[in-house]
Formats: sequence, structure tokens, C-alpha cells
Amino acid sequence: MKKRLNVLLLSFLYLLPLHADYHAIEVTHGGTIRGLVKYPTETPPRAMFGTRGDANCPAGIPQEQLIVKQENRGIKNVLIVLDIKEGKPLKPMSARLDNKNCRFIPRIQWAPKDTSLVVTNSDPTVHNVRALRHDVATFSVTIDPKGPPAQRPLVETGLYKINCDRHLWMRAWIYVTEQPYVAITDGEGRFELKDVPAGSYDLMAWHEGWNEAGTEHTGQPRFIPMQEILKVTARKDEVTDVLLDDLQPTFLYGK
Repeated sequence: MKKRLNVLLLSFLYLLPLHADYHAIEVTHGGTIRGLVKYPTETPPRAMFGTRGDANCPAGIPQEQLIVKQENRGIKNVLIVLDIKEGKPLKPMSARLDNKNCRFIPRIQWAPKDTSLVVTNSDPTVHNVRALRHDVATFSVTIDPKGPPAQRPLVETGLYKINCDRHLWMRAWIYVTEQPYVAITDGEGRFELKDVPAGSYDLMAWHEGWNEAGTEHTGQPRFIPMQEILKVTARKDEVTDVLLDDLQPTFLYGK
């Protein structure tokens, strides 16, 4: 029991702002960490969320919090973070979040600290986009149908949860970081981190969860997040293949 509590505590702390002391260096002969994140059992059928109350939205929205490729049980949209203190520089990136067909696109993304997030609305309905970090609102913006984009700076590191106050099934995530060794798994559950300095690191896989646990105080459905932390080794000019197939519940955003 003590070991399990320690794991859960580590899980809770792990997505707090890390890498504040990250240093950019020139990386030569770096290694590649390549991996697959697998769903642990047979996957349940995808559910549909009803969209009562807004005739401008589709009649039903397929659930997006869990998307699994049946052939290999690979999980899409898993956040991958390498705990690393120094490595290649973090290059500027753009960050966009579109409201389209009453869904957020993309579902999850990552961006460098101080990136300006561009929020757009491609729908014929109003969206009230609210960003929360540790369940504290960091910004909210109302965007009219096909109105001009809004821009909001991402000035704090960590994981942001994005809701629409008018459409309670809408959800997105943005991970803000000061280091570049971050990835999102693709439709086959795969990811790749390149130019990793030789050494041993903790590799974290985080997913928003698939077990429903009631509703949040804002009315959105609550899912228990899942996480796995794996010790990995990067070797010069070599590829290290890893498998993450033991994601466990974590407290982060689980309350």
C-alpha cells in the first residue's frame, strides 16, 4: 500500500511545472527514443454524447477521450514527456485551437512557454472557451460564429484543461513546457523523441482517462486520468524502443 501511495503521489507531482532549470546545449550523436502506448485490454465501443440544447451542433458527438487502433491496441493522444535537464534548444512553435463541428481540434497538443495560442471558431454557434490550470481559470474567451480569432498567451508551464462553457462535452488539453522532448502519440499509439543526449531518464505517458467518474463541478463529464512512468536509456546514434502498456490511475485532474 505504501508503494502504491508513493506512485500516486509521484503521479500527482509529475505534471507540475518542471524543467525550469532546463539548459539548451548542442547535441551531437544523440539517440532516439521510440515507443508504443497500448490499451491494456480489449477496448469498449465508442460512445456518443448527445448535444441537446444547440441546434447548430451535430445531433451527436462521438466520444474522443479514448481512441484506440484495434489492430495493435495503440492509444492515440497520449502525452509523452521526458524528464530531462539539458538537451537541444526548444524551437518556437505555433499553437492553434479550433472550434469545429462543436469539438475542439486538436484534442491535445503541446507548446513552448510564452507561445500565443490562437483560438478560432469554424462553427455557426457561439463558443465560450475556458482554460484551467490545476482547475483555476487562466483565461476565458467568447467567440462568435465564424468571428475573428482570439489570441491568449500561454505564460505558465504545465497542463491546461480546455472547456467550452456552453457545450459540456467539449474538452481539449494543452501541455506548456520549456523543453522540447515532448510528443503526442499518433493514430497507432506511437511516438518518437529524437536528438536525446546519451543517458538514463524517466519517461512519462499521460492520458486523460477512459473510466468515467461522475461530473465535474462545471458540468463536464469526469474521467480518471491514467499514467505510466518508465525508466529509459538513450544511447549515442541508436534507437531505443519502449513499450508502455501499464497505465494506472493518477490523482491529477481526477478530483
